[in-house]
Amino acid sequence: LVPSPPRQPNQDLLDTIDELGARLTEVEGAVKSLWDELNKYG
Repeated sequence: LVPSPPRQPNQDLLDTIDELGARLTEVEGAVKSLWDELNKYG
């Protein structure tokens, strides 16, 4: 029984990293705007 070769794990990893990076950018933007809001009242 020959195991089927994995589907380019490196590409999957790169895709995952790209997605995480995009989400991190969104989170950073949200945190920054929230921080700006807090500083208005602080």
